[in-house]
Amino acid sequence: GAQGDREAEVFQVSNDDIAVAQRRLKDKQLEEKTNTDCLVKEQKKEYQTG
Repeated sequence: GAQGDREAEVFQVSNDDIAVAQRRLKDKQLEEKTNTDCLVKEQKKEYQTG
């Protein structure tokens, strides 16, 4: 009964947390990749003009 339901609920929450954490991680990696791409472009530009 109630005991099993509560455990299932906790499990559901932790699953959601994992999903959210993974999504955040993905966003962060995407952001860092974008920043790196921008940096590379800037460096290439300086290299060409300098």
